Amino acid sequence: MAVNNISNTLNSTNINSINNQNPQSQSTNSDAQSLSVANDLSLTREDVSLLGADFLKLRLQQSLPSQISNLVSSPSINTNLSNVATLSGGTTPTTPLNPSLNPKAVFDTQVNNFLDKTIGLDPSRIRTAQTVETVNSANVLQSSQIQFKNGGSATSFYTAGFPPTSTATLPRTIFDDQGVLSFYKGADPLNATQLQSVQNLYAGDLTSRKNYAANLGNLAKSLTTISNSGNLNSGLQGKVNSAINSLRTAYNTLSDVNAPAPSPRAIYAQVADAYRALAASSCYVNPAQRDMIDQGINILSIGASNYDTNRVPVAGTPITPAPQSPTTPAQAQAAGYPLANFDTLKNTPLTAAQANPAQVFGSDVNNYLKSIGLNNVNLNNIEYQVNSADKLQSITVPLGNGRNLTTFFNGGFPVPAATAPQVAFKGTTGARQYLDVAQNSAQTQQRLTNYYADPANAARRTNYGVNLQNLTTAFQQLQQAGNLSQSAKNQVQDALNTLQKATQQLNNGGLPNVLGTYQKLGDNLDQLACASLNQQQRSILNTLGGSLLPVGVQNYYLVPVSLTQQA
Repeated sequence: MAVNNISNTLNSTNINSINNQNPQSQSTNSDAQSLSVANDLSLTREDVSLLGADFLKLRLQQSLPSQISNLVSSPSINTNLSNVATLSGGTTPTTPLNPSLNPKAVFDTQVNNFLDKTIGLDPSRIRTAQTVETVNSANVLQSSQIQFKNGGSATSFYTAGFPPTSTATLPRTIFDDQGVLSFYKGADPLNATQLQSVQNLYAGDLTSRKNYAANLGNLAKSLTTISNSGNLNSGLQGKVNSAINSLRTAYNTLSDVNAPAPSPRAIYAQVADAYRALAASSCYVNPAQRDMIDQGINILSIGASNYDTNRVPVAGTPITPAPQSPTTPAQAQAAGYPLANFDTLKNTPLTAAQANPAQVFGSDVNNYLKSIGLNNVNLNNIEYQVNSADKLQSITVPLGNGRNLTTFFNGGFPVPAATAPQVAFKGTTGARQYLDVAQNSAQTQQRLTNYYADPANAARRTNYGVNLQNLTTAFQQLQQAGNLSQSAKNQVQDALNTLQKATQQLNNGGLPNVLGTYQKLGDNLDQLACASLNQQQRSILNTLGGSLLPVGVQNYYLVPVSLTQQA
């Protein structure tokens, strides 16, 4: 399904008809734009569907307990302290939990269950205390981020709601370099039911099957280039050769459209093992080889995101059905099968988009970053993830102090007019780090003023007000949850004054300086992070930094900025 073919005001009837499409006719990550590459393999551009806010609200009402869904039913949620349970350690609240103010209490168990039962990642493999859930003003889980005990992170964008109800509504997960290696070190193999569902999908969707094979081919090219570069010790050479041989077997199996597809979990785990060994041998590889290793790990991350974690059946739901009949030779030929010869393919250089994404996409990425106020980013330090159709799918941008933002170009790249990518910040301090370096122009503020004054955008204006009220409530909770030093009291009061001023401007029909307001709150949180806080106050601070502030920056600054950006 192409993003542009899906209305942001879909009703439940339309959504049900989309979700119930036969997987044979529903391409879950491709549209009709084909790309011809040097090996004559015709690929289809990969996309993901971005469904509307009405659908997300409906999904929350279906998935969370009734007392929480009642909070969502009203567009003006009452967040007075008397009606919202405070964050308390180990006590049972007497009033319903507001997900926006209690994201971990509401969603931690559900996210862990999803990771365990559907994705096959035991929560013991992650630092659960560092899991961050970002909840929007409609109390819908927008994204989550996990930190692996072995290093690295993974960010999931719930563009079709949470929890997912089918393979077609699984989130797209973006792994950083270390994160994908840690995932395949700890993830369970696909069980028999999962594997059957994945094989059914790849039997019926020949485009996805071809894209999966193209990703394996790119990995083979990467490993072959590393192997031919010389100076690998026998142990590393053996791992690389073994991974290439496994890629050959898997690729040739995919080339036979009626052969059961190989398990992506199994093949990617072996490839990850080779890259893990290469990455750990920094003393034995030269700088050029290290660059090749980084390129290969990014290709592996695309595989994990596009051909593994978003292809499995959702636990407790029907698996992807098998095609009603085998693919005929004529159908296979029309779809571009059999694929190019593997041994010829692996000795073909990677395309420029795969081998040097900074050179191919850097100029457009720089324009995008400038549009969101980031003017001084070293493009060579960005992690670029390019899909099998050589389209940029996501970037991870360093912001300093070990923090970054991840952008998922769910509507395509370069960013089309009137669309907005999905953004997530690292940890509970990433949004604050962005606010420290972001710059706002008078022209951008004027565009925002015009945007929020448009009656067509009244819902977002209302939700912006809800975010300001949620932030106010959280700072009030911080103030009342225990004694604060005078310095901390001053910071809280300053934040409340800032929020009161912004809320009054909004209620009076104007618009506060959106970025400037969030920057001021970020400064307050920077100071409060150094204060002596009790456990409850620390939890509130993490909610402010990990959900309420990021959701404000993403939904009420970055999204309108992108939507008003000129083509």
